[in-house]
Amino acid sequence: MTGDLTLPNDPTSDLHAATKQYVDNLETMEAGGTTGQVLSKASDTDYDVAWTDISTELSSLDDVDVTGLADGNALIYDSGTLTWTPGDAGGKFEVSETAPATPENGDTWFDSATGKSYIYYTDGDSSQWVEMGNPGVFASLSVLSDVDLTGLADGNSLVYDNATSKWINETPATTLDGLTDTVLSSPANGEALLYDGSDWVNRSIPEPLSPFLLGGM
Repeated sequence: MTGDLTLPNDPTSDLHAATKQYVDNLETMEAGGTTGQVLSKASDTDYDVAWTDISTELSSLDDVDVTGLADGNALIYDSGTLTWTPGDAGGKFEVSETAPATPENGDTWFDSATGKSYIYYTDGDSSQWVEMGNPGVFASLSVLSDVDLTGLADGNSLVYDNATSKWINETPATTLDGLTDTVLSSPANGEALLYDGSDWVNRSIPEPLSPFLLGGM
């Protein structure tokens, strides 16, 4: 084939031929631009480029919506809208003897008075501190809620007090008279401890039993 070849239109698909005029009109490098800008494709219908600003803030991104942003918020992904939106992140940890005044869902509180840990849980209808499964490691008996060590002294023992439902410290009995179920009234030589239905009391040995108790026949 000899002579000039004339094409009817500009190329629109891969492998289409292009005229010199079309190639000359392509802007391979756009003039201008400022510091920090980048060249990007300006249109889906041609190969023109343009200088554009790079996003430097989260709020300028297409998939981020910061409407209603408040102090302490985190960005939470919403699969329904395919966007990142402000939300309550929770997750703060506090150590104190009293519960935090303004907790948020997911916050953790270690009660230094009892050694117990709690997580703040919001279920949609209510919010409350929920004790975590592991009660923690206790460094002292005194931090346990069912132990009362008032007036603790050397030699005390830990005994259960049914009246208060607590373990309390008491001086252990070292004599029969110190036992709670024993009543000794001026014990005399030869007396024995007999149970009277409520306490052990000191009494003289009954005559019918004395030969057997004393080893006689």
